[in-house]
Amino acid sequence: LAIVLDGGRGGRAAFEAVRDALKQVGGQGGLGVWIAYDGAIEVAKTNGGHLEGIIGAMGGPISTFAGGHDPVPALEAAWDWAAQVPGSTVLWVHGPQPVLLGGAYGITQRLERTWGTGTQLLDFQAGLGPNRIAREAAGIAGYSNVPRLGTVTEDLVRLLQQWTGATPHFVWQMERAETDPAPEPAASRHLVRL
Repeated sequence: LAIVLDGGRGGRAAFEAVRDALKQVGGQGGLGVWIAYDGAIEVAKTNGGHLEGIIGAMGGPISTFAGGHDPVPALEAAWDWAAQVPGSTVLWVHGPQPVLLGGAYGITQRLERTWGTGTQLLDFQAGLGPNRIAREAAGIAGYSNVPRLGTVTEDLVRLLQQWTGATPHFVWQMERAETDPAPEPAASRHLVRL
């Protein structure tokens, strides 16, 4: 799992929510954390072990969360690290993205080219507002939005528990049947009218 956090004005609350969620979930596996702040700041990275161990490294990578920053360089760095393991995930936790500062071509290209490895990008928008990168990536296999059902911390805990296997994850699946449906029993017209 690679987590990319917004280093902009609204990023501090999401940063704290991720730390709280990691404390609550526990579990183990490979985890990397990046912050989109004037490019990409690699906060912490581990290829295995308990997730709680990475929380200490998230003490204070940047002193302020200010302005707005292009998230694409951080998404690309996280994707390049995560895609080395098939079936990995990049979780992007951010606020509104009303402006495309440098274009989303780099991340959409990675999504299109690595669909066979099972690597996916989960878009977790912590606040209300437009998301220009989502418009560019929508419809590409491997990109999906995380549904918001509660607070940021609650939703992150739920997502991380599913990722670590602590809770089951149900997915809708449609299948096309090749056989005709069974014939219905015959009934009189009078019964149908009733």
